[in-house]
Amino acid sequence: MPAYQFDTEYLFDIEAELSLPELIGQVPEGLRIHFYIQGGKFEGPKLRGTLKPVGADWFVIRPDGIGQLDVRATLETDDGAAIYVYYKGLIDFPEDVKKELAQGGLPQGGEFRILTNPTFRTSSPKYSWLNGTFAVGVGSSGENKVKYSIYKIK
Repeated sequence: MPAYQFDTEYLFDIEAELSLPELIGQVPEGLRIHFYIQGGKFEGPKLRGTLKPVGADWFVIRPDGIGQLDVRATLETDDGAAIYVYYKGLIDFPEDVKKELAQGGLPQGGEFRILTNPTFRTSSPKYSWLNGTFAVGVGSSGENKVKYSIYKIK
């Protein structure tokens, strides 16, 4: 039995619309591709609103075929609060996609599972509880969009 088991609290689902990829190319860390946020929405029991069309995922596909997310974005709640969100994450591509990547290809179509841990910052007293929240997200990426379910670790 593990020494500690985690309890979670569901926070919200988020869906983001992304730009077409901007291919930067091979850099020392791997293949760099940028995806710019075009907008989106989020909704949960304690907060809901829109994903502002600012920010991006400065994405890298590492030499081992793992996708590494580096995202910064701004959420705007339906009552006008601004919430900055920052997260790293991983996509462990299926083996057939890794083979394609090893031959210089790019991931095409399909949905890929994403694991992430968002950090939140806000000046809103109503949502200040987010400033101390350790969260995890599980989601998927598809054609110019991503979807996540976000949970607080209690």
